[in-house]
Amino acid sequence: MIWHPMLLSVLLLQALALALWLWASTAYLGVTLRWSPSSPHAAQIRLERAVEAASLSSKLAIFLYVCAVLTWIVAVASVLPRLIPGAMCGTGVLQAMEGQGERALLLQGVTLCALALWHATDRLNRTLPRATLTPFAARIGLLALPLVALSWLDTYRAIAALNPYDAVDCCAVVYDSVRSTAEATSYLGWSDAVWLTLFAVASFWLGIWAMAGLFGQAQRTGFTAVLAILGPMWCVAAAVTLVKILSAYHYGVLHHHCPWCLFLPEHRLVGYPLFLALIVIFLESFAPLVAGKLTDMETELHEVAALRVRSSLKRILLFLLIYLAFSVGPALVWRWRFGVWMH
Repeated sequence: MIWHPMLLSVLLLQALALALWLWASTAYLGVTLRWSPSSPHAAQIRLERAVEAASLSSKLAIFLYVCAVLTWIVAVASVLPRLIPGAMCGTGVLQAMEGQGERALLLQGVTLCALALWHATDRLNRTLPRATLTPFAARIGLLALPLVALSWLDTYRAIAALNPYDAVDCCAVVYDSVRSTAEATSYLGWSDAVWLTLFAVASFWLGIWAMAGLFGQAQRTGFTAVLAILGPMWCVAAAVTLVKILSAYHYGVLHHHCPWCLFLPEHRLVGYPLFLALIVIFLESFAPLVAGKLTDMETELHEVAALRVRSSLKRILLFLLIYLAFSVGPALVWRWRFGVWMH
């Protein structure tokens, strides 16, 4: 175990977020058990005041949790490799955590999705004069509580499992995972050419679909459902294509399938905008569908939900352009400089 200040900061930030969410959950539990908006009794008024305070507490908790996740990624990608023998990037750090690091990252991602769902619901609810979505938002808040708690526990286990004494193989495991060129140029049974084609087609249709929504097609039946399917499909194709193919134009070598090296300063920290774009597009792909479902529950949300859908589509287009610029851009520059592609 390494008691590094950044790791302590991660645990502290997550602990503060957990404490705030736990306090807010007392109000959410009260809403679930005895919410009666038409009641004039003092108990209902106190509960409404508690919900207002819980909303502010939850937003602060989300801010602290996001800061904790960012600090965790920076620590794993850029700081801890200097302290682990044989580690050159985050791959070696996760290897030194004996599998606990990957689990902590996965649970942090799931928790962020739950918190984003609560935030979207609460934001729409606050536009309603009678706040009729309060019980629904409260149930989401209660469901997110165990995720926040388990995330802190898994992060602590990953830090506790960190072994700073034994040397790790780090990126050598990336090369050792394949035994031939054929294995290095395929993934899940599909060749690099197939993944590159899927990425190109998915990028084209994601951009077209988002622009169509901005020009009034978002009101058509099934538009948000298709976007909720197309967005995650694009994220998978984009992530695989980046790691398996396009990362070579950042590294300058072939078949180095290590996503953590993209976060290193020598590769201009391109991992941060690239994976931020993946996360944003994944979340925003579901936001219009969620807004539509909430509109079915409360018709007064129709205009606000329409604005939320347009905002999501604009973000998808913006981060799609950012992703293409940082992933495909270096490949085009390489082609222009040397006249060939890397194969």
